[in-house]
Amino acid sequence: NSQEEKKFSQHDKNVFHKYILLGHELVSGAIETDFIKIAQNVILQYNEYNDGSGIPYGIKGEEISDVAVMVSIAETFEALLSKRAYREVESYSPKEAYTIFADSRHKFNSRILNTLLQNFSDFVDIRENILSLNDKSKPTK
Repeated sequence: NSQEEKKFSQHDKNVFHKYILLGHELVSGAIETDFIKIAQNVILQYNEYNDGSGIPYGIKGEEISDVAVMVSIAETFEALLSKRAYREVESYSPKEAYTIFADSRHKFNSRILNTLLQNFSDFVDIRENILSLNDKSKPTK
């Protein structure tokens, strides 16, 4: 499976770990508000996995905030359904994306993942509606 072959190397993980910590440090310099506290938590946790294999700290399960899980799911959802220069597949179909999510219980909190899966077609429709609105608002040449 070519997707499995493209996993991050340990070097890539170390670089990404530093990137996460620098992002957290940057936000930590802001005026402390409830929003900033949530943002700090999301920055540190949105790449943590339900099974503890994520980064930067390897926390797992309920240790990961629900907001961070939701941000991670939203980011993955958009990445799967969009063109990305770093992969061979231009984008995944909604059916393929659904299957990838259904096989991602190691990565995402099952309670939150199940909510996505139960409402997947609605989320796809909402995304498509937003994209079509954005296309309509672009000036024509």
